[in-house]
Amino acid sequence: MTPATRVGRRIARGIVGRSRRRSALTCALLAVLLALLAPSGRLHAQSGADRIRQQREELERIRREREELRRRMSELQGTAHDLSEEVSNLDRQADATARAVRSLDTQLGAINEEVEKTSVGLTRAQDELSSK
Repeated sequence: MTPATRVGRRIARGIVGRSRRRSALTCALLAVLLALLAPSGRLHAQSGADRIRQQREELERIRREREELRRRMSELQGTAHDLSEEVSNLDRQADATARAVRSLDTQLGAINEEVEKTSVGLTRAQDELSSK
């Protein structure tokens, strides 16, 4: 299986799983808010939020790069050109797509870590309340 095929399949799986990611994102946002409210988790939540912000910025840079590559491909298709330039463009698009997928995976991992940490903290707080 070629790298482009693997990327295409991952993207297709991502489209199917959008609703799950949306609910995961909602949970993550709630978790981050709860972590920010918890005095002990304040510093840790900040570093997680920073990581997520950095990953989103990286993803946005990759998206801009991919859009520029698509524009260039449209220009190439409208003119007589060397096929090697078109192949090179397609390779760069595949690379940018793979980096976008890795960035999204990293973001999801960071969000899941935050959700898990907040869930553990919430469970502890509930246990403490029930024991009082």
